[in-house]
Amino acid sequence: MKSAQASPSALATVNPSSPAKNYGVDASLKVDLDKKTYLKFNLAQLNGQAISNAVLRVYVTNDSNSVQEIKEVTNNNWSQATLNANNQPTTGPRVIGQITSTTLNTWKDIDITSYVGENSGQTITLAIDATG
Repeated sequence: MKSAQASPSALATVNPSSPAKNYGVDASLKVDLDKKTYLKFNLAQLNGQAISNAVLRVYVTNDSNSVQEIKEVTNNNWSQATLNANNQPTTGPRVIGQITSTTLNTWKDIDITSYVGENSGQTITLAIDATG
């Protein structure tokens, strides 16, 4: 069995309170009631492979009882250097996974196996959006 790890090829946070500001160079991603984070992955190395397990792994720096949804984004035409709330791609209705009941300074693994399997070999964008 072959194992692969993919880091985001681009990531950025958007904030409607500062709609023209680009947060693409921040060291950490931020998700809360008004911020949304986008992650782009190039899955070319998985082309033609059967995917048996895929997780999105995030490190929690602020505990929360709210739910963050991981949503499908069908538009991959954005750049980490230019993304902001004014030009952010629309998230689709499909929820890929959820981050729930986070504890400070812990890792959360979210199963996204079926979505990665459906999109192996392609570029994908996920958005992490707090639902409140």
